[in-house]
Amino acid sequence: SFSGNSSSVISAFEVVDGYDFHLYDSAGDGKIKKTGSRYVRAVWTNNSNSCFYMHGGTITDFKQSSWAGGAVCLDRGKMYMYGGAITNCSCGGNGGGAVAVNNGYFSMEGGTISGNSGGTRGGGVYVESSASSFVMESGSISSNNALYGGGVYSNNKSCFLSSFIYFFIEKITIKLGYSLLDLFNYEKGKENG
Repeated sequence: SFSGNSSSVISAFEVVDGYDFHLYDSAGDGKIKKTGSRYVRAVWTNNSNSCFYMHGGTITDFKQSSWAGGAVCLDRGKMYMYGGAITNCSCGGNGGGAVAVNNGYFSMEGGTISGNSGGTRGGGVYVESSASSFVMESGSISSNNALYGGGVYSNNKSCFLSSFIYFFIEKITIKLGYSLLDLFNYEKGKENG
């Protein structure tokens, strides 16, 4: 368990160039939990050679005042989610209550992203630039909240969802360039998923 720690930077864990960070939950205590009132995210990857692997465990209760991910910010880095949960995290601005992808890569192959809020866009996942990618093979994205794209909001064309996982995502909106692809009875401006 990792909680109650403070830092002069905006992330509990910063994964730097050439390094990897693995989160497991083999004994039931693999939890990264924020305490206190400071705005901070759990994990920040800051280089294309840095990677965060989430095999299990829980990231919960993180808050970020900016757009850059309430729990995880992939700033040119990578994330592979195989299990675990990201819950009750939030951020302001453009979003990514759980995960913000900015010039990075996020592969979701299991796990749960739920109960997060993302300000304007992307309650669960926010994909920012054309150099960013989000690929979802399995897992669950549910009960997240944002003005647009409660589950996932993509500001580019690099967002891929495996066909069988549509049953696990509640109300998803993917913005492709300047046009919207609306799925699952999306009501413009009232996306809560």
